[in-house]
Amino acid sequence: MAPKRGPRVPLLPVIDDPVLPVLEELSHRYEDAGHRLALTGGATRDFLLGRRPRDFDLISDANQDDTETLLTDWAGNSTRSFDRFGVVSATHGAFKLQVLTFHTPRDWYPAFDPALLHEDPLHNQLLCADLTINTGALLFPGARWIDPYGAATDVATRILRPPIDPFVTIPGNPRTMVRYARFAAELGFNVAPDVLAAMTEHAAKIGDDLDWQVIMSLTKIVTAPHPEAGMAILRDTTVLDYLPAEWRPRLEF
Repeated sequence: MAPKRGPRVPLLPVIDDPVLPVLEELSHRYEDAGHRLALTGGATRDFLLGRRPRDFDLISDANQDDTETLLTDWAGNSTRSFDRFGVVSATHGAFKLQVLTFHTPRDWYPAFDPALLHEDPLHNQLLCADLTINTGALLFPGARWIDPYGAATDVATRILRPPIDPFVTIPGNPRTMVRYARFAAELGFNVAPDVLAAMTEHAAKIGDDLDWQVIMSLTKIVTAPHPEAGMAILRDTTVLDYLPAEWRPRLEF
């Protein structure tokens, strides 16, 4: 099944970022070992917004062991996270890079229909993103831009939504609800109506998914340029009602 493509919008702006030659160099190591490497997530979203990214999330078909070896040989260091996906990080000069092995939405969302998977595992990994604005990718070597799920369209139209059904993603990863509010507060974007409906239906699930990521997202909301927008989303969808009572007075705007 071919990836769904959005309407034509201006593609990625011209990028002049010092990380690009670093990633080009690293990608040749991966290519020589028979692996693919791409930059995606917040970095490509920042490029679409005309910003310089600070975090660099890479994806590859190399497994964690191979990535550890490649990063250590190249950068002289590597660290694997303790979560179930085993993200491998390395520091190279001023840049901290993280590499995640390809997964599919089935690894994140048990309700995801496997018939919707694509033949290309890279496209399946991009489907795992919580926000479509984070699904654009630069493929290395060559920094070739691909946008199978409309990241540039959603940045241009200032909309927040997942690349797959929110009634699948939100119950599968409830902390995403707070991330939607965070990005609305930070970017001034609107949350798609079907996402708001899914948040309202599954608001109670946030009580079972409170962790440091939720705390970080809430902190970013209250320090964002539009905190009232983020809090209005949590309040209107009743997500706020299921956060700890002692937190709520600090979240009123």
